[in-house]
Amino acid sequence: MLRLLRVPIVLVFAAMWALGSYALGFLWLADDVAVAVGAAVVGGLVVTGTLGSLTSRPWPIVAALPLAVGALTTSVYAAGRHHLGLPADAALAAGRVLVPVLAVYTLLLGLAGAVADAATVRRFRRHMAG
Repeated sequence: MLRLLRVPIVLVFAAMWALGSYALGFLWLADDVAVAVGAAVVGGLVVTGTLGSLTSRPWPIVAALPLAVGALTTSVYAAGRHHLGLPADAALAAGRVLVPVLAVYTLLLGLAGAVADAATVRRFRRHMAG
């Protein structure tokens, strides 16, 4: 159950990192797209690392790497293009797909981790009783 409570923390962390990447590149610096997208890529890597708190299996976490990087970079890029007054149709469309998919994937990892923890406790209790 504790792993399931970490899901909102991971999602809020991802949203805050994307917002920080946007602020860094477009508000604090002089509309530097490369810095903003670079910070979003690093954020995707860090978010993938935080997904490790939801499950102990390595492959679901590795599979989330392109999803997390893609969700953060497309969101920051689309917001930056909008900030600059440029069209961002393709990036916006990709972000509208990748961000919800990342959220659902994170929720599924949390559920899988919670089920795995419950099964481990059940096996331990069965072993101690018998």
